[in-house]
Amino acid sequence: MSKEELNIYFVKTHKTASSALQNVLIRLADKRNMRVINNLEREVKIVQEKNLTNKIFFIHGRHNKRVAELAFPRNNSLYITILRNPADQLMSSINYFVRLQDKKEEIIRNIQNESEIQLLGKKDEIYCFLRNSASYDLGLVDCAESYKASEESLIEKFKQDFDFVFLTEFFNEGLILLKRLLNLSYIDILCLSVNQGTKKKETQDRQWAEGIIKNVSNADVVLYNYYLKKYQTISILLKDEVNELKKQKELYEDKCTDGREQKYFYDNVPFVGYRLKKNLTDDLQNYCWKLLITEKEFLKYINDKSKKNWGFDS
Repeated sequence: MSKEELNIYFVKTHKTASSALQNVLIRLADKRNMRVINNLEREVKIVQEKNLTNKIFFIHGRHNKRVAELAFPRNNSLYITILRNPADQLMSSINYFVRLQDKKEEIIRNIQNESEIQLLGKKDEIYCFLRNSASYDLGLVDCAESYKASEESLIEKFKQDFDFVFLTEFFNEGLILLKRLLNLSYIDILCLSVNQGTKKKETQDRQWAEGIIKNVSNADVVLYNYYLKKYQTISILLKDEVNELKKQKELYEDKCTDGREQKYFYDNVPFVGYRLKKNLTDDLQNYCWKLLITEKEFLKYINDKSKKNWGFDS
């Protein structure tokens, strides 16, 4: 199987810039006319009946190794995810989710109490993103649970589940590696910060998060530090390509956009997006629109296209 024929399975973790990577993958699906999968259980049945390939999965949902590998067999699928500095991820979750913002003082008091956060998580899953958030999304721990086994076993288990790991803090380097792996162009991997949050980070809050993160998110810290060392090493080798990607980003930001503006995301959460320039050529208009479109609109577009091309919902 060629690189162009690989199926792609992307576990979209919370508050990690996963939406930016999702935009790149949606454009890849659009370019290659891939079948978009939204229901893994249903896809398992389709695999058993028809064994259709050229497909992609890129929405939020907890990783279930058994179901995922039935729907996306490992011999012809690339498994991708993204990790972020866990302290920053924690503060981003608290600042983003309104229900967590409203309970901030209570969270600060109780976050190191595993059983208390687990109890809250049974009533509202949003609390599961306070402790080992990424590891919860990745199916490595239960809601708000600490990882109990060794660091080595955690890393080995994770490496068996995922082939390609992005880090938010080395996002451009990850894009360059993806470009090489899948024979893509700079145009294919270029993306803009279309849903940047409006809330400023408080230094005191960041220091608090740094102080408690090893206790509340031990698995996330282990995984992040493991890949951080790898990216710190490889970033030196990718410097020229990253600089070229940044130049392309500046070029298309100028070609496509007419300044920034506040927009609203899911649950009426404000974010800073771009205004699309008017009077663009058709080809440029199409490309720029896909760079700047909201996640919700882009998902509708690609799902509608997939259904039209393949004749059924996936």
